[in-house]
Amino acid sequence: MLKYDQKQCERLVSEMLTEQGYLVSRDSSGLPKYSIQALKGEKKVRIRVRHLEFDGAYNHSTLPYQVYKIEAFNNEEERLRGMEVLQLVIGYNFKDGSFACVPILEFNDKRSVVVHQKEGLRTTFYNSWHAIEEFKDDRNKVTAYPEKYIVWFTKKVGDERVFNRYPVPNLLTAVILIDTYIHETLCSPNALGLSVWNETEGDWMEWDDGEGNDIREFTVNEHFEISLRRK
Repeated sequence: MLKYDQKQCERLVSEMLTEQGYLVSRDSSGLPKYSIQALKGEKKVRIRVRHLEFDGAYNHSTLPYQVYKIEAFNNEEERLRGMEVLQLVIGYNFKDGSFACVPILEFNDKRSVVVHQKEGLRTTFYNSWHAIEEFKDDRNKVTAYPEKYIVWFTKKVGDERVFNRYPVPNLLTAVILIDTYIHETLCSPNALGLSVWNETEGDWMEWDDGEGNDIREFTVNEHFEISLRRK
């Protein structure tokens, strides 16, 4: 098979990880946050599977090796969500059977990355599982953040949008931080938010008050009491 097929790619990558000793499952929800999840012992890794395609920008390059790229995310919102829930992106190339296992932090300020077959950018991830083998399963555990909440912000630096997260101990601190940030920077409310650890899902989820109101709709008064902005 030469044409890229997402489902077939997920199946092949799952089989490759199974050969490495991982128990692999897929996200069956309608809007998957990840493609597959790999388990080994206490390690749990959420992975997005994508095409490891030949980079057309190097079609006329004199480099003596192949250069690939992985388009991991379709837009900035998708990338920001991916930075919260994913640990790895694995790209697979149907034409030559190669793959690249890339840590999610490589996508911290970009939606796609370049992978060199030899000697260049991210060559250590090419046809190698060391990124998943060396991964420490503490990114999405509460033990990694003693606090239960994570406030996240995005800001534009040059032509790129940078994503930052800050642990906070409670909702009051989160609202104060977000309320101050909105008023001082006049940023778009979509540029920030609050995630909360969900024990059932074992994942960070967007916080709301149970009535459809997210953290951006709340403010704090002079008595440090939280209330909806519209009231």
